[in-house]
Amino acid sequence: MTHRDTGLNALILEHAGRSTADSALADEISFEEDLAMDSARLVELLERVEEVFQITIPDDALAHLHRVGDLRQAMTRAGSTTSRTHEQEAPA
Repeated sequence: MTHRDTGLNALILEHAGRSTADSALADEISFEEDLAMDSARLVELLERVEEVFQITIPDDALAHLHRVGDLRQAMTRAGSTTSRTHEQEAPA
């Protein structure tokens, strides 16, 4: 497990009101069914993830975030977009 995964898992568990001691979360874990997170908590989680990992996840991604793996994929896409934006802004 990478440092990023450990940090993400801790944020998810914190927002779900769970102990961060058990920080391993499989991609298949459902935010709603397994972690009992409603949409308001999920929005709060996304805001915190963006802040901590310095990325921007598009607002329309929320409708597609049902499982932990969905969030990891959204973060990867957002990180790729952020990297391309910084490359384009860099002086030649």
